[in-house]
Amino acid sequence: MTHDDQPDLQHAQAQHDRAVDDLLAATQALARQQQTFALLQRISPEVAQRIGRSLFDQMLAAEGDRAAEEATREFPEYLQEVMKRRVPRGKPS
Repeated sequence: MTHDDQPDLQHAQAQHDRAVDDLLAATQALARQQQTFALLQRISPEVAQRIGRSLFDQMLAAEGDRAAEEATREFPEYLQEVMKRRVPRGKPS
């Protein structure tokens, strides 16, 4: 590697870091959505109405946050799997 390659390498590393950050954010958002959907499936509209909108919204938010935290804990393992499965450039799939 030459000195001229250094900016390209830094740029590629920055792109990689942004992609990993975006993937983590998307993973967290998906976990929140899935948990919210699961909770909505389990709670009847009557129960939701009885506990009130504010408490129901708090329950949804808490469950979503819990799911996002779990996704964050599992993310390094997930990222490792993604990196193992990627196809190196120039090689047929």
